[in-house]
Amino acid sequence: MKRTILLLAVSFIAISSIYGQSEPSTYFNIYVPPNNEPLKRNVALIVTAIADSTSFQIIDDDMDGDSDDSVSGMLMAGQSQIVYIAEGGINDDALYASGGVLRRNGDYFFIHSDKLVYASMTTDSDWQHDFVPSVNKKSIGQRFFLYSPKGSSNGRDINVFAYEENTRVTISRISLTPTLQSGHTNVDLSKREIVLQKTISPGQDLIYYHQDGRKLLESGHTYMVETNKDVTVQYGSLMQNSRDGGAYVPSSN
Repeated sequence: MKRTILLLAVSFIAISSIYGQSEPSTYFNIYVPPNNEPLKRNVALIVTAIADSTSFQIIDDDMDGDSDDSVSGMLMAGQSQIVYIAEGGINDDALYASGGVLRRNGDYFFIHSDKLVYASMTTDSDWQHDFVPSVNKKSIGQRFFLYSPKGSSNGRDINVFAYEENTRVTISRISLTPTLQSGHTNVDLSKREIVLQKTISPGQDLIYYHQDGRKLLESGHTYMVETNKDVTVQYGSLMQNSRDGGAYVPSSN
């Protein structure tokens, strides 16, 4: 009996560890690679807070000979810390990404926070897309924060998928000014501006059934998605160049 209980406990821990990957958390290890071509598709790390007064540490591991991209501070709900790996004095990105000393070996980061944060990486291009985890640590939920990275030409698209009839979707811009380089984003939830409200049902998305989500997101701005029923949210290049991106597809449950 004791052996069975121990086996079940170990199995639960293993399942919990797998379930928590790529969702909001308080600790991350993440390698941010350099771009493979000198085309100004610069690479950045993004850390976004879910709650107010979130203390964070982004530690640039010094095993590569530099730790110039380390930063710490406090973020409010929806606010992000952007870290371009070419801007810290040592250019860990591609040639011409900055005027710093060229290393071009990327950066390995440790991220610590006292409250849940998102962690992701991006390039300044129109060749990527992904799903956004909800603030509830699941792929499906009713509230999402997303920073729209700098693009090279096109606006970013956003799509929302409903699983119940009459799902009300509200997308608000919560940033006051765009942030297109390393630093804190400038957000204020009390001054949110609604950019789209739509009621959708299963099978009715914002890109093909409706077209409101096309090029809706402006580079450098932060957005909040709120709904009255559970949804999943996808953003990035979903019309032009979408063939070059890919993502895991979350389940409805």
